[in-house]
Amino acid sequence: MDSERHYDVLVVGAGAAGASAARLLAGSGRRVLVASPDGGPDAPPALPHAGPLARTVREAAGDGAEFVRGEVLDIRTSGAHARLRIRGGGSFTGDRVLLTVGHTPGLPSWLPAGAWGRCAFDRPRGGTRRSRAAAARVPAGARGRPRDVCVSVGRGVEALESALLSVGHAGRVTAVISDPDALDCEQAWRLRQSGGNVVRDLVVAAMELPSGTLKLLTTEGRELLADTLLLPGAGAPVRRPLTSLLALSVDARGNPRTSGSGRTSNPRVWHVRDDAGAADGFSRAAADGLVAARSIVEDILLSSSGGAATGAGMAARRGLRRSLGSRTAAGPARLGPAAG
Repeated sequence: MDSERHYDVLVVGAGAAGASAARLLAGSGRRVLVASPDGGPDAPPALPHAGPLARTVREAAGDGAEFVRGEVLDIRTSGAHARLRIRGGGSFTGDRVLLTVGHTPGLPSWLPAGAWGRCAFDRPRGGTRRSRAAAARVPAGARGRPRDVCVSVGRGVEALESALLSVGHAGRVTAVISDPDALDCEQAWRLRQSGGNVVRDLVVAAMELPSGTLKLLTTEGRELLADTLLLPGAGAPVRRPLTSLLALSVDARGNPRTSGSGRTSNPRVWHVRDDAGAADGFSRAAADGLVAARSIVEDILLSSSGGAATGAGMAARRGLRRSLGSRTAAGPARLGPAAG
């Protein structure tokens, strides 16, 4: 891929919102680049909506959207263009930017360096990552049978839900939660019924064994082995928030202030939070991504036709609504959990 190729839209994030937006944008004839650390047609999609997300990514790629894997290190707008740089040296330019990222509080201080993205994640993947030790435990003739161990660590319900989503993908699943009230909630009961384990404890230290397995130490003296560690809501810290790099107006929590269509204080930047971890999160994030994408296409058409006040601009707006109306209306229904 030409590292200096110019695109109509640069999309940051390949989750429900980013993939859905890329599908609509590419399907309407726009040149689209999607940058994500772990997304794309060749990457295992994140659960809990692996089926719909994988299908949406494939459809976006089939319509011409290009996916590049890598952490976004820098993104800025200057004049009529934006420039995006990813880890590894790739640099791309575009006319407009769509950020589809949720709020992430950072990683726990006890997580070993380099573990994030290799054996520690914010949500389950298409299958748990198997360490060399876990692979060695699989007897001959049992290929494909899960034998690895998954540990989900968090305050309460979120950790339990992530653990539930890993049942069937791992040999053993344990949820370590700090909220005593969550011990008797429905998710805890379901996890126990599924063969998983629920403990109230706090992880205070961790080390990576030569096999690649993590060894977790808790305040109660437990030593837990984890081939896959889930930290719901966590995220790799960034050197500088993208909102700051783009000089966006933010609220008290640091989230960009946006219009109903996701447009920010920067006229070339849109923002949609891609928090798809909840039960209905995928449908909501996908719908928000479609709304932002439609706004971007409308902005492109109005700009190229001289604005909404001209006859050509009004015609462009009406043509957009006719051409994208059925696609947008069908999007959330096709992309929801029931579709997977």
